[in-house]
Amino acid sequence: MTPLHAFLKPTYLACYPLWQSWISGCLLLFLTLLPFQVQATHIRAGDLTAERISEAGLTYRFTATIYRDVGGVDADPEIEFKFGDLATQMVPLASRQNIGNATERLTYITTFTFPGAGQYDVGVFIRNRNENVRNIPNSVNVPFYIESTFLINPFLGLNRSPILLVPPVDLATKDQLYIHNPGAYDPDGDSLAFRFVLPKRNKNQPVDGFRPLDDPIFGGASTDGGVVTATLNAFNGDLIWDTPAQTGQYNVAFIVEEWRDGILIGQVNRDMQIIVRDNPNKPPKLQIPRDTCVVAETFLEDRIIGTDPDGDRVSLTAYSALFAEANLISVPPRNYAEFEVLGLQPPNGREEADFRWQTVCEDVRLQPYFVTFKAEDNPPRTVDRLADLQTWGITVVGPAPDTLYGDLDIVNSAIRLFWFNYQCPNASQMTVWRREGSFDFVPDNCETGLPAYTGYRQIDAVDINQTTYYDDNGGRGLEKGKTYCYRIFAIFPLPGGGESYVSEEFCLTIPTNAPYLTNVSIEDTDTAEGEILVRWATPRDIDTTVFKRPYTYTLSRAEGFTGGQNWAAVGGLFNENDTTFIDTNLNTTDQVYNYRVTLFAEGAVVDSSASASSVRLSLNSTESSINLSWQAEVPWTNSISRFPFHYIYRAERDAAGNLSPLVLYDSVNVSEGGFSYRDEGRNQNPLLPKTDYCYYVMTQGSYDRPDIFEPLQNKSQLICGQLLDLEPPCNPSAFTVLEVLDCSTIDFTDSRFCTDSLYQNRLTWQAFADPACDPDIIGYRLYFARYETDSLTLLLQTPDTFALHEQVRSLAGCYAVSAVDAAGNESPLSNRICLDNCPNYALPNVFTPNGDGINDTFRPFDCPAFVRKVEFVVYNRWGRKVYESQDDIFLNWDGKALTGKPLPDGLYYYEAKVSFNRLAPDAEIVTQKGWVQILSQESEKGF
Repeated sequence: MTPLHAFLKPTYLACYPLWQSWISGCLLLFLTLLPFQVQATHIRAGDLTAERISEAGLTYRFTATIYRDVGGVDADPEIEFKFGDLATQMVPLASRQNIGNATERLTYITTFTFPGAGQYDVGVFIRNRNENVRNIPNSVNVPFYIESTFLINPFLGLNRSPILLVPPVDLATKDQLYIHNPGAYDPDGDSLAFRFVLPKRNKNQPVDGFRPLDDPIFGGASTDGGVVTATLNAFNGDLIWDTPAQTGQYNVAFIVEEWRDGILIGQVNRDMQIIVRDNPNKPPKLQIPRDTCVVAETFLEDRIIGTDPDGDRVSLTAYSALFAEANLISVPPRNYAEFEVLGLQPPNGREEADFRWQTVCEDVRLQPYFVTFKAEDNPPRTVDRLADLQTWGITVVGPAPDTLYGDLDIVNSAIRLFWFNYQCPNASQMTVWRREGSFDFVPDNCETGLPAYTGYRQIDAVDINQTTYYDDNGGRGLEKGKTYCYRIFAIFPLPGGGESYVSEEFCLTIPTNAPYLTNVSIEDTDTAEGEILVRWATPRDIDTTVFKRPYTYTLSRAEGFTGGQNWAAVGGLFNENDTTFIDTNLNTTDQVYNYRVTLFAEGAVVDSSASASSVRLSLNSTESSINLSWQAEVPWTNSISRFPFHYIYRAERDAAGNLSPLVLYDSVNVSEGGFSYRDEGRNQNPLLPKTDYCYYVMTQGSYDRPDIFEPLQNKSQLICGQLLDLEPPCNPSAFTVLEVLDCSTIDFTDSRFCTDSLYQNRLTWQAFADPACDPDIIGYRLYFARYETDSLTLLLQTPDTFALHEQVRSLAGCYAVSAVDAAGNESPLSNRICLDNCPNYALPNVFTPNGDGINDTFRPFDCPAFVRKVEFVVYNRWGRKVYESQDDIFLNWDGKALTGKPLPDGLYYYEAKVSFNRLAPDAEIVTQKGWVQILSQESEKGF
């Protein structure tokens, strides 16, 4: 940069005569003569945050934190804030602090009141950036602009922008991995997400010529020898540059998004600078704990270790909103954490620190608290310091609710639940979850609530102060004979959110007098002779003093997954210990059946079981896999932790239709993967195309009561399928028309041309025998276009290599044919063949309408071949129209006028507008003009 004294001499001479006004005049001229470069304030980095300061109004406090190179001119006494299109403010400097590395931190603070709800963009504009930024051309003349966005929503309440605790000016070392974290913290507990953006020079104006950190122009290689990468972890904000290859200053910008209840409510823009130096020093290494979860009200303590490979002295520091030193407003955490460096040096090269935090219920939230640790070495003065930064995530979760228990309401088939007062009164609700049958679930360290694979479904949520719940299934009553299991867990209010670990499981069985269906198993799959095994267990809860023996049963069947209107009795009357039946002559291939058992005591109805359906297996194919899914509506549980596996049986069908033996092929843990299975082949043997694979599934379930045997095993129907075939067959070849009209040889006197059923096109083709094509052809599709300019449309599909197209009064049109395989794949079209008609329409010039039966009418010679319509008009010699018709292509004019009276003999002129059936639309209309003479019988005699 040009030194200031280079400009002083001419400025002094120009101002010398004005000595008394030197300060006011000369200084102004001096500043005017300085080049634009001197106006730069040498901005390195900055960010902009906002905070709503009043619940009653829409006034926000904005803080711009700017970092400048102290080698430049002094800081701007005020900078420009832009409040969207609403206003612009010049805001004065509030504070300044030297933070080392030739960098000064400047703070500008202002307030602004918005007119109403909406989304607003607020920006800060400063001239200019510091010089010699390698990835911003001519950076010293490029303005610095940051812009943050926030949403004013009356339903969101007070909101504060995320706070970035770690300064945005950092040192990196050439050819060494660089890691930075902004130490973002949201005081409201909102979710944060991070993403790169382009640095800006003004609103909606990215910096011209900006190059990202990993641009190939900077060269180098990553630590593993690959290409250089620069990534930003969207979850925790880790910026990793692997690896800087050239020394110098680099800028990068990113956005910290703020999310609440799935809504993006704001974003903070940071533009930071990384100074890369060539340093023989080796950076220290940090050892920190793994990300963890801690139960509220417990004490967390762990050790942080920093070591230096060069044996230099190591200093440990930490950045987090958990520390009182962060000087944040009084929001959670309620107890500040402690970070105590133990002071183990000398000898140098290793330092340790203890992190301690007593958590409380108010600390519970969905997002983790982040602590960024920094280990920095202290090498000899001739060598730059290096640091290692790592971030620890700590999620505070609610404790599991204490002691869930309950009792039965037999009269109403309901269950009452009870639990103790929840330990954290700041929770908002207790959620109640239920499933049929037990599931042994032990949550992992950070696994709060209930994952879907447990089979639990939420049935309600109550106020956190409520300690009871009555479950009568929405007034319908719980199903008798079933075992219902419950768990509860607490949720915490937004914006922080969060939830607790789940309670222990509590189960009760609703008693029933009915038998228990245990099996509806398909033993034979057939469209007419299928078989289903039905089995049931005798009543377990019946009062034999009230319902006295003898006991008998009837069995009923209906179609579908659940009972319907058309129950049919099957099997007759069963004795008490006769609990098995084989139902035959069923369509088990296409139909689902369900059954129920009715109990009789001394011939009177006691109760009926819940219905149970057969297992229905479905198949869906891809090019590389066959996907199975199955379902059944049953009163027992087919997803239970003691018997989590369902078994897959498979066989193959050969070309002759013979089925290989069905063998156990695989199993599915339905607690983890649900009721589905993907078959891609096993043991390096992929599935083969055009091969039939056949399957059935054996399910396993339980009533979860010790007096009914388990597991309950039931088979689905057998179903077969192939891999999805997307390979089309070859297109047919030698496509021809067997009969083609030769217009020059047609005898139009042949009366057949006058009929409506003469014309037809017979087409033939043959398969294209190419070994490279799919030979699996089941038929052909013939396409037709009426006119040569029309697109082809499907006319018919046939298994033959010929087709007959009856055209009635036309042979005109275009044809093409394709081949189709069993999977519905279609080949490209064959060659296109177009045919035209041989039109014929000729009129005589005399006729004798005298009633002798000879030449009495005016009509065409021969047959009017391929004629669709004729519009015929007759004029006398003075040009007056005497006759017309348009509904008879044969005309059959009897010489009478439009009035019905015979016309006198003489010469008449006609115009016939003939519409032919032709291949080309513009060739269909032909207008024929001529004359015709009417001769009576007397005229003929005279002649």
